[in-house]
Amino acid sequence: MLGDSDISKRELKNICESYNRLFSGRTLLIHTSYVNLDTFYIKFDSNQIFHLLGLHKIYESRKSHEILSSIMNDEIVRKDIERNKAYGSIKERIDSIDIFRRKFIDDPFTEVILVNKTDNRNSMRLNLVFKDERRSRKIIIGLRKIHDSVYVPVTLFVTKNRNFDYAHSKRIKMDELSWF
Repeated sequence: MLGDSDISKRELKNICESYNRLFSGRTLLIHTSYVNLDTFYIKFDSNQIFHLLGLHKIYESRKSHEILSSIMNDEIVRKDIERNKAYGSIKERIDSIDIFRRKFIDDPFTEVILVNKTDNRNSMRLNLVFKDERRSRKIIIGLRKIHDSVYVPVTLFVTKNRNFDYAHSKRIKMDELSWF
C-alpha cells in the first residue's frame, strides 16, 4: 500500500493500471435503509479515469481513449503534463486518486450523499456524492445516474472550502457493499 508521500510520485501509467485492475469492468452493489435509494449500483470502466484525473482540462481536443492509450504506451508521462498551465488545477486530483481504493475497497465509505437540487448548481448534474475529509481538504467523488439505480463516477475533486458541504442534501447510511 502506498503512503501519502508516495502517491504524489506515481506515474500516470501506474495510476491507470491500478484503476483498471481494481475497478474497470466491475460493479459495486450498495444497499441502504433509505427507501428512495434502497439499492443502487456503481459501474466502473477504464475511460472514467481520464475525467477523474482531470486530464480533459489539459487535452481538451483529444478523445479520452487516445490519451489513455498514449499513457499506457509511455508516450505521455506525468512530467509532460506538469509543464501544462492547467496542471495546477488537476494536481490534487491526481494525488488523491487513491481514494477509490481506500474508500471503496480497504475502508469503505459508510454514507452517501443524495444531492438536492439546491446543492447541485453546476454543470456536472451530480446525483450522488461520496466525501472524505483528510487534513484540511475534502475529497469529493461525484456520481451521475445513467439508468434506474445505476450510477457512474464522473468527477473527483479536492476542495479546501470549509462551507462546501452539500448542506441541503440527505446523508444516507450504507448497510452493505458487494462487488461483482
